[in-house]
Amino acid sequence: MTGDGRYVLKGTGRDISYRDDGFHAMFENRENDSFSITTYVNSFDFVHGEAKAGVMSRFFLCNKSPNVFMGLTGTNGFQMIWRKCMDCNAEHSEVDSNVRYTQGWVKLEKLDDAYSGYWKHNEEDEWNLVDTVTVESSEPDLYTGLVVSSKKQDQLATAVFSDFSVEEASPSPTSSPVPTMTPPDLYLWPAGSTSECPEGASVPQDDCLEAALLLIENSDIFQPLTSANSQLNVNDWNFTPCGCFLWRENNSNTYYIDFDTSTTACVADNRGNSICTVPPPSRRVLRNT
Repeated sequence: MTGDGRYVLKGTGRDISYRDDGFHAMFENRENDSFSITTYVNSFDFVHGEAKAGVMSRFFLCNKSPNVFMGLTGTNGFQMIWRKCMDCNAEHSEVDSNVRYTQGWVKLEKLDDAYSGYWKHNEEDEWNLVDTVTVESSEPDLYTGLVVSSKKQDQLATAVFSDFSVEEASPSPTSSPVPTMTPPDLYLWPAGSTSECPEGASVPQDDCLEAALLLIENSDIFQPLTSANSQLNVNDWNFTPCGCFLWRENNSNTYYIDFDTSTTACVADNRGNSICTVPPPSRRVLRNT
């Protein structure tokens, strides 16, 4: 620990991933209750794109332990990683790919057996939710703290942390994709039925994610499927419907929530279900008031 209250962690390690981990950490043992771990990553000097620095909750100190990590990667932005059982393969959710952030706030919040990972760039920003996962354990205690892994066994990665705290948990104000809007009638048009919503019936980009989540809740088609990520994908494509839509690849059990900003290259593709505020001409698919 430096004189100004910062923590400097240097470490090698094969990774925080797959069925076993390799990293350096500063842990404390605590009761397995609800808590929130927060820190600011002041800097991250990495030697591999998949190097990692952040906060972790872990049940055991062996390399195959169940755990949850929230932090920065070398070149894939903010990432949340978890292993649900001993010797299980790890899973992950990420915010960006091919993006280099060497600074940022991260938080891991545990409420009972539910872990939520958050990030933000600046202290005054609202927290952004990456994912919420359940990792169950009857262990009476666990380990929490700061970790760094270089992804290179023979080279060090260095992370500098400040404002590190472990506190009793309380739900976080967040700009995460939790439906909070009071929308007009919303309709999920059949796949391939339109290249864009009728004039005046489009869902704005700012409301697209929440509108999609409201419809998915009641959709026999999409509710059983798995979301490919927890974010809204925004792009100027030339093969999708324009505006707000759900996209499902052929023979896939996953879907994407997308918004095409184009106003000209609109395509009625049978993989895209447009979300509009009026029903399709043939029949009303879904309504939420």
